Amino acid sequence: MATAEPISKVCLSSPSAIERLYKSCDGGRGDEVERVLEGRVTQEDRTALANYKSKETGFTPLHRVCHHGHHQCIPPLLKQNADPHIWDHCGFAPIHCAARGNHTACVEFLINSRDCDVNEKTQFGETPFLIACLSGSLEVARYLYDSGGYGEEDSRGNNVLHYAAASDSAQLLLWLLSIHDFKALIDSPNNEGHTPLHHACALGCTNSLSALLHHNVIVSSLTPSTTHLLHPSSSSHPHTLSHSEVARQLGNSRCYEIVADSATPPPLPRVPTSTPFNREGIYSRN
Repeated sequence: MATAEPISKVCLSSPSAIERLYKSCDGGRGDEVERVLEGRVTQEDRTALANYKSKETGFTPLHRVCHHGHHQCIPPLLKQNADPHIWDHCGFAPIHCAARGNHTACVEFLINSRDCDVNEKTQFGETPFLIACLSGSLEVARYLYDSGGYGEEDSRGNNVLHYAAASDSAQLLLWLLSIHDFKALIDSPNNEGHTPLHHACALGCTNSLSALLHHNVIVSSLTPSTTHLLHPSSSSHPHTLSHSEVARQLGNSRCYEIVADSATPPPLPRVPTSTPFNREGIYSRN
């Protein structure tokens, strides 16, 4: 991880320059980004401004344009030595922000720059490819894969299929499962013993479940020792409808017996406390 250069006294004496740069980045005005940076007297000031981190989010200007998908703002920032390796407060480098937002052009600009690493890792060991899969970003995932991006396990043992299963994108998951090396991971557990199937069930991701069942995932991995993860914490569980569909799909698979009677409804999944995803596809930083 790189750290942002401390902004110089000259730059600090002109907070309006920071505000103008942020506004230009957020609005996608590449020409204005260039003017603001070129307006600094020394190269030291231009570089410092290009790498200035927000106290609230840890975003640098490069994070901001990648978050919004404004690829036209990337060249003037890189021209002034914007660092693509700086982490925000969540441990994301700019390329992770671009991958999360399905901004292929931003990813392409960064990868083609001399300093960016296609397999840049977050503090949790996530590559941009994993983040793209978590977000269901098939176009970005394909581009990263073709550019040498890979999906090795993160620090919690989650592989690319764990991430894709949490996205609930059947199209993405089916593409991954068409690649031999990834299909071989279909029943692999993470450090907590949870497989991609556990993630799909726990998050109510019925599209992912359909894709996994289509590829003969081992449903028996939902053993008595792990089915406690599949019970709702309360009757007001926010994903009751999708979990009912999960129960139906598992029942129809004829590989998993759901024990239920009129007084006891089928077990409905909930997110295990150790699963690092929530239903919106955002990584939990706890």
